[in-house]
Amino acid sequence: MTVLTSAHARLILVVALIAFAPVAGLAGRAMSAQAATDDPNGVGISVGVVGPSSRATTTPAVTNPVKPVAVPAVTQTTIKDTAAAASALGANPTKIAGVFYVSGLTTRIDSEAGPGGGTMVLDFTMRNITDAPITSSLRFWLDNAVDLPVAIVDKVSIDSLAPNETRTVSATIRDVGQWAWFKGHVTMTPPADIGGTALSPVTRDSFSIIPPYFALIALAIAGALTLILRFVLLVPRPTPKLAEEVAS
Repeated sequence: MTVLTSAHARLILVVALIAFAPVAGLAGRAMSAQAATDDPNGVGISVGVVGPSSRATTTPAVTNPVKPVAVPAVTQTTIKDTAAAASALGANPTKIAGVFYVSGLTTRIDSEAGPGGGTMVLDFTMRNITDAPITSSLRFWLDNAVDLPVAIVDKVSIDSLAPNETRTVSATIRDVGQWAWFKGHVTMTPPADIGGTALSPVTRDSFSIIPPYFALIALAIAGALTLILRFVLLVPRPTPKLAEEVAS
């Protein structure tokens, strides 16, 4: 049986400390950032409108069934420029019962190397093509690679969408985790009936990839440490001479 000398044991300990120091530092920074941004009381929603009137601020309900994530922020912006409004709706917007045009769900990603995984912004745009204001609601949610929910932003009120108004609603979800594959969803729930026309909820989906940098770094460090330990353990050592051989 091969027994490590005290020098080898010290070498292994030093290598392990050096290898895992960066991981511990990244995890500590991520935990500090999470503690600074968590808000147990719910979600603040800011409404930025470039239009003739302001709208009331509401507080959508948020559920995080899988793991804690930083509190999402929801913003609503009215787009007055015709070209910008057309771009936000996309090349082929969907027309709903002669009442709305709606875009697909688009995703913007800001990834990071820490264990939080980064930030994802879900954008959804709608236009009222009737001659009266309409109030509806949105529900955003994000699933991971195995279809488990990462975060849900519910009961986002779209108050008084004016005739011919184009409005983009954005839900920002931070610290989405190291899942790599994400599925974003939004469901718009309009009034049940407008001018005798029955309306039903509409859902849009998106698919995104965020490279799991922290997991890859941890695996690389673990692999390097394994190779170093194997090399140290396999280094040939002189066999102690038997007492009889020394005596002779």
